[in-house]
Amino acid sequence: MLKQIKQWFEPPVFPDDEDQTRKAQILSVLLVAILQFMVPAVFTIVFVSVQKIGMGVGLFFLFLLVLGSNILQQKKHVLAASVIFVIGIWLLFTALYVLGGRAASAFATLLLAVIITAGILLGERTAIILAVMSSLTVLGIAILEDSGYPLAHFFPGPPLPSWATWTFAVFFALKPLSLAIQSTVRSAETLRESEERLKYVLEGSQVGYWDWNIETGQVQRNKYWAEMLGYTLEEIQFTVKQWTDLHHPDDRERAWKSIQDHLEGRSPEHRLEYRMRTRDGQYKWILDQAKIVKRDSQGKPLRMSGTHTDITGRKQVEEREKEERALAEALRDSAAALNSTLDFDDVLDRIMDNVGRVVPHDAANLMLLNDDGDTLSIESHRGYLERGVKKEDIECQFSLATMPILVDAARSGKSIATPDTRTDPSWTPFPATWWVYSYLTVPIQVRRKTVGFLNLDSEKNGFINSSHAERLQAFVSHAAIAIENARLYENMQKIAVTDALTGVYNRAFFEAEFNRIERGRNFPVSIIVADLDNMKTTNDRLGHSAGDALLKHTVRVLHEVFRASDIIARIGGDEFVILLPHTDSETTENMLSRIRDKLNEHNIEHSDLPIQLSLGASTATMGGLMDAFHIADQHMYTNKAARKLSQ
Repeated sequence: MLKQIKQWFEPPVFPDDEDQTRKAQILSVLLVAILQFMVPAVFTIVFVSVQKIGMGVGLFFLFLLVLGSNILQQKKHVLAASVIFVIGIWLLFTALYVLGGRAASAFATLLLAVIITAGILLGERTAIILAVMSSLTVLGIAILEDSGYPLAHFFPGPPLPSWATWTFAVFFALKPLSLAIQSTVRSAETLRESEERLKYVLEGSQVGYWDWNIETGQVQRNKYWAEMLGYTLEEIQFTVKQWTDLHHPDDRERAWKSIQDHLEGRSPEHRLEYRMRTRDGQYKWILDQAKIVKRDSQGKPLRMSGTHTDITGRKQVEEREKEERALAEALRDSAAALNSTLDFDDVLDRIMDNVGRVVPHDAANLMLLNDDGDTLSIESHRGYLERGVKKEDIECQFSLATMPILVDAARSGKSIATPDTRTDPSWTPFPATWWVYSYLTVPIQVRRKTVGFLNLDSEKNGFINSSHAERLQAFVSHAAIAIENARLYENMQKIAVTDALTGVYNRAFFEAEFNRIERGRNFPVSIIVADLDNMKTTNDRLGHSAGDALLKHTVRVLHEVFRASDIIARIGGDEFVILLPHTDSETTENMLSRIRDKLNEHNIEHSDLPIQLSLGASTATMGGLMDAFHIADQHMYTNKAARKLSQ
């Protein structure tokens, strides 16, 4: 019994909906209609028709009820407003019915209207309660009139049958009302369940929901939409402008074009990935999906709804995968390019050309350690001359010890990144690097020995990071192999064309160069033939080691005289030939004099191992290089014979 009574007093479905429900809309219509009627009626009846003072008081009471209910309605207290409105007008019309005499038939009809209104606003149970109370009231009046009570004259016919007819009409009207209310309740419950399921789905899947009223420009959002960007729902303004203000500047135009394409029928839906700014100034990637959900009779869009999904994590994974693919392709292509040549200078150029595909930068240089293990030379560079750096400030040599960062990298064998050179105490400023704000160096190691460094510079503070260091480390591993192969090939070539003892070119290289120069345009070309007179005597008297030393001393003297472009070759045991491209006879004579001067200086300092050198020279002006060689050889023998006579 208590459970049944409790159920009777439970609020119906509608009163829980405190916003745009059908009940609230119906109540608003009733209140506005009655208020529009009441204002002139009260003033007319109360203040003009004094004989209708009872009617005026009733209307004034109804006006107060409607006014109070309207105030509660405006404050969103829809349930309280409905209860006051229904109970108030029921009491009013019941009192008017009791006091109205024969005119009460109109109020009896109004009571039926009140009962139906109660069913709509407060549910079926409230309508039944009011119907029973009204029926009992009318029954009491019918009994009084049937008993002959003189003041009770309400019914046009027999009282009790009239009461039965009225009661039957009331409860007969409640049946379709009950069916309508049940249908409405089921629809409301279905709608509420759908909304609840949608709410749980959105909350469970962490999806932001938005609903755009295109006519008013208002945009409703859920809590997660705001939290996704670091805001509370109260902080988010419900306008389209505030939404677009959060777009990344590069994505705003694309986002609106996609929405406009859907609004104008050029696309079946709005679906786009773009960036939105969070409260802390960062950007998140958002997947925005939406469709038009309401149109007017002419097909004009009125409402559009959609969802926002945070896809930042997926975008980051995609970006990493993209970077890894690009890195793999860059490393593959770089390795192929580096391994396609064995020319040392070409390898260095290809390293500089390909490093930009692996790590972005503003300038780069490649340093190699000299044989002393301390002196560094910049062998190749990019990007410095474009920034006004002088060439002599780049192509220079300096000591490894002057750069602590490189010393640490050489010892550890690992890359070192400097995001901010201005705050790093190990950074050493140079004239060529005044503009550098972030820096990365990777040691180039061959068989675990540091042979150089690949350095990247950026004019942006904080541009270099740990991922750049890892990528460059992988690239340098390929570069180190290419450098080692090029150096080995260079050494093999050098071995193939040089004399193992003295380091000058051998006879095979001399003959190849002789033929090349003879066919070329290097004329005039001079030839000097030199023969070491005391080679056999030195070997016999002091041994072959002394003879080897004599040959090396001779080569050292020749290197002091001749240019780097001149070709010095040992073509026999004690015979040398020097090819001098673009050299006339006068210059050649000067060189012969310098050789003799250097020999005298050497022999004074090394009297224990003097150099006795016979020299002959000739110049070919327009071809005939072989003839010039024979003439120079003859002059050498002439000089040798003259030396023997003088001894």
